[in-house]
Amino acid sequence: MATRTNFCGSDVVGVAAPRTTNYSRQKEKALVIVEWLDIISDDGWVVAEDCHLPTFYTVGWVEYQDEKVLKISNTLDFDDFTEEQKKKEKPIGYSVTCFPAGCVVSITPIPSQDLHHRSSIE
Repeated sequence: MATRTNFCGSDVVGVAAPRTTNYSRQKEKALVIVEWLDIISDDGWVVAEDCHLPTFYTVGWVEYQDEKVLKISNTLDFDDFTEEQKKKEKPIGYSVTCFPAGCVVSITPIPSQDLHHRSSIE
């Protein structure tokens, strides 16, 4: 599984966001690259020496982490456009990937532009 993420500034055509969002009251989430090992199984005549774990990289914002699991999202909703998460702190993370902690090799923070200090996106 490969994930490609593009980041656009407010001056780039195609960025759509309501102009009334108050980003100063938003919770900041860490943007990270997760390096992880996948589990593989072979039902053929493969011997142990020929079976290797593939390494993958996934980009997202940390939603939750403890000693058993890491959960990241690849989409942030600053406005709760569905209005289904009214009690949840914004931004709301969607498209969540859950990694068993034992599969995670490393978590690398990605420096990102702070959207929380913008008064509007045009």
